[in-house]
Amino acid sequence: MCDENKFASVANLRVQGFEGFISVNSLRDGGLEEIPQKPGVYFVIRTSGTSPEFLPEGTGGRFKGKNPNVSIPSL
Repeated sequence: MCDENKFASVANLRVQGFEGFISVNSLRDGGLEEIPQKPGVYFVIRTSGTSPEFLPEGTGGRFKGKNPNVSIPSL
């Protein structure tokens, strides 16, 4: 059984051995080369306490000829 507290904060993830935390802003500013090009376990962590806002339709295009978008309530 998974102890969810292990993943409740960046500090807890560091204790578990995770490293290399990079902000989305850093990636947007050209930091994509910081992402390792090898298999592993990767987390996307949302530290804000506010609810996220989603676009009504994604901008990623179709996948294998299908629309990958789901409803906002599904997200």
